[in-house]
Amino acid sequence: MSCHPKDKTQIDKFQVLLPDTSKTHRPNIIFDNLKLWGNQMGLPQIDTGVNDIEVRLWTSSRFIPDLLVIIRENDSSIINQKIEYFFSPDGVTHFKKGELLQADTLKPLIDSLKKIDFSKLISQNEIENFNDNLKDGITYHLEFSSLTYYKLLTYHCPEHFAPTEQNNKRFLDIILLLDKYLRFYSLKCS
Repeated sequence: MSCHPKDKTQIDKFQVLLPDTSKTHRPNIIFDNLKLWGNQMGLPQIDTGVNDIEVRLWTSSRFIPDLLVIIRENDSSIINQKIEYFFSPDGVTHFKKGELLQADTLKPLIDSLKKIDFSKLISQNEIENFNDNLKDGITYHLEFSSLTYYKLLTYHCPEHFAPTEQNNKRFLDIILLLDKYLRFYSLKCS
């Protein structure tokens, strides 16, 4: 199954939207790492576009297994997969793929995701005057790809900051929407 755009005019207009690194003054190594890990897991590249949509949610924490949750719509077929992963000290990515499920019952989730303008959302490190003062908890890297753009968002413990900060609340709402349909374990930050 191909995940690449069919129409060349769409490729010419395609945008890759990454978090602004001007605040951290560091290159966006998260994007490079996600591409590398996805490649090691045998996943198709999504930063060049997909026919319909694909969402990949990478979760990591010191206390629970790291998990990648994927939902993809391609030619009216909806696919869901979970992949547990970890890194050995030598930098090798180890993973265990869950069953690739075809689930038309996930159509309401796909419809809800299509209503979100991911291109307008910002990552946590782009929030003006934001201070992440938590050491532990869960970090989320969300990749969204469509025919017209790829977007990467990163948040740490959004549920902790959601009551007082709107961007964290928006991101948490997306996490809760995904969890409602895909049922992945998420650690709650306090």
